[in-house]
Amino acid sequence: MHGRIYQLAESPVPVADHISLSDFYEHPFCVEIADYVDDVLDRDSEIKMFCETYSKRGVIAANDEQSFELLQNGKNAYFGNAFPAFNAVTSELGQITEDDFQNHHGKVSELIYKLRSNFSEQFGDYIAIFADDDSDDFKLITMDEFMREAETGKMYYFGAVIDYHW
Repeated sequence: MHGRIYQLAESPVPVADHISLSDFYEHPFCVEIADYVDDVLDRDSEIKMFCETYSKRGVIAANDEQSFELLQNGKNAYFGNAFPAFNAVTSELGQITEDDFQNHHGKVSELIYKLRSNFSEQFGDYIAIFADDDSDDFKLITMDEFMREAETGKMYYFGAVIDYHW
């Protein structure tokens, strides 16, 4: 399966500052999640698809397809019914017995995986954000984490778009 890594910043990103494949050669992401990373065929088309997808869902307002802002109800639109699903798994975990904990690794492990996936899907799109200290260090966060941290009305600008396979 393939996902995308979208570089985002709070100001326009010069091409010279775009992340590239070489930034991932020794990145933990390529050990823990991705089999490999690759260039996308058409960056502008990828950004357009991102903007169309999330605009139609009422999550963002795209601005010239190079930037966007999170709408007032954007987080509610993005997460939709995610909380009830998350809450259902927490209830199931609350029913785990000591016997289950000691003797049924698969059952407990599956519930923990569901909980984590319902909270922050690891096998989906990612956002690359550079550190605030003008270094070349960036962090990758899931789209779910980005949506939780994003601020309503703030402009976010696209940099590079990278393809990855898991």
